Amino acid sequence: MYKKAGVAVCALIVTWLARAGSPAPPSTSLTILSQSVSPAAFTPDGNGIADTATIRLAGNLLLPAPSAYFVEWKLEIRDSRGKQVWHAERTTSYPGPGLYPESWSAVWDGSS
Repeated sequence: MYKKAGVAVCALIVTWLARAGSPAPPSTSLTILSQSVSPAAFTPDGNGIADTATIRLAGNLLLPAPSAYFVEWKLEIRDSRGKQVWHAERTTSYPGPGLYPESWSAVWDGSS
């Protein structure tokens, strides 16, 4: 995907917390239904052609009773040595237990 620094690895790190700040119960789950990077290879050289990559994720988040939750999402790009070269973050609030469809996209321009 990213030729400048060798092979890149993309990771999604999700942390869910009960509204009081305590960890969510073990029955909390995230099912990734689809993931994509477009284009699969890009050249962030500033020539206006394939200079960015868009990362898209979609899934279902299952939050059990009894409380509302904050979910912290972090998407990371790491180089072949494991060093983080880019990240995007967001925090989402959910009103209570249930099954929530989720989708997220982020654009990476090849810079750190």
